[in-house]
This record gives sequence, C-alpha cells and structure tokens, in this order.
Amino acid sequence: MSVTLTKSVKQEGLLLVEGKHKYDYNRLTLYVHPPKTKANLLWAELVTLDLEDYNSPGKKERLAK
Repeated sequence: MSVTLTKSVKQEGLLLVEGKHKYDYNRLTLYVHPPKTKANLLWAELVTLDLEDYNSPGKKERLAK
C-alpha cells in the first residue's frame, strides 16, 4: 500500500493590498442559484475508477471491463 503525504497551509484572515483588504465583502451581492432545468436531457452515471493497482499485472484488463 502506498501513502501520499500532503502539506496544507492554513491562511489566516484576508490578504492585504496597499493597506486595504484585497476583497471588499461588503460589496458582494447574494448568489442566487439558477433554476433547475425542465428539459428532458440525456445523462449517464459516472463511474469511479480505483487506479491504485494500475501497474500491477492483469489490473489494466480489470479496469477496462
């Protein structure tokens, strides 16, 4: 089994640009989600592939199925 380590950096507060906040959150407008479509659209389920054993013998064939 392989292990992947990642380093995360926590950002505190807002970024400052020339003494002012980079983003003025008081000027943001409320986001409104678009309505759901009523059109009859084609769709397909997405499949999750586990690629951990991709280079192991015989595993590429299993993934292809």
